[in-house]
Amino acid sequence: MSSPDTFVEKQHRIRVLMCRDCRTMQTVDYFDGDPDNDLPLKAAIEPHRFPNGEAHVADGLAVVDKRLWEDSTWRESIVAQLNARAADGLGEEYYSFVDTFKDDALKCYSKHGRPEKCHDFHADKKKLSPGTNKARKKAGLSKFSPVKDRYLCDFCPQKAVFDAAQVDNGITDID
Repeated sequence: MSSPDTFVEKQHRIRVLMCRDCRTMQTVDYFDGDPDNDLPLKAAIEPHRFPNGEAHVADGLAVVDKRLWEDSTWRESIVAQLNARAADGLGEEYYSFVDTFKDDALKCYSKHGRPEKCHDFHADKKKLSPGTNKARKKAGLSKFSPVKDRYLCDFCPQKAVFDAAQVDNGITDID
């Protein structure tokens, strides 16, 4: 005999897909399996595309109790909570870091005289790192090794010029 889930029993779950670009919310049947086989979600996402085929940005996928969603008073409360969560995005601290990187990159770009082609684009000295190597070594850990290196240059106006040149050269796997 299966025990009820601490949140809500599976047969009473639905998902709410939030699309930032359409500014919509829609319900999607609950699915608790291999994400590659999540046909209800794939079907719900498919129409959320721009005319060029690019996918819209999702503001999230929330699991809610279907019984509460069907009650208009509860639904209003749920929608308000989901909107508040989506408005917070990745959090104030994240956006503060990104703004700092953009400011620093613009200072560097200006210092170089706003060149058409930057001489130290993606140079090692522009690589971003958490600066934790000494602490990691002391703790017996290896050096920080990101999946993909990030550079201050990635926040610079020069990055758009570089990306355009890559596309012109037939390289489509940009960042």
